[in-house]
Amino acid sequence: MNIEQLKAALKPVLTKITLNNGIELYAHRPTIADLEKCTTPKGTLIHCICDETGYHLFADGDEAGKININTELDSVVANELFEKAMLLWSDESTQDEIEKK
Repeated sequence: MNIEQLKAALKPVLTKITLNNGIELYAHRPTIADLEKCTTPKGTLIHCICDETGYHLFADGDEAGKININTELDSVVANELFEKAMLLWSDESTQDEIEKK
């Protein structure tokens, strides 16, 4: 078994989300390490919203190369992103099917 292929198959899938203004971002379900950090909209956006490469775009404060979620993000846009990210938690169409043997 190729461990790299297995890692790629097990990591969270990036799902494109398009905001009302046409901007495209990506969301993914949290990893096990980030799961307990995603109990609020702010935590969910920081850990589950990224660009097409998987780079997380938001930070809880000033951080080079990231958007300060506290001061630079409109609450309406934040809510829109949060709602779309939360859909991934229950959207069975984005989950991989498990092959039964």
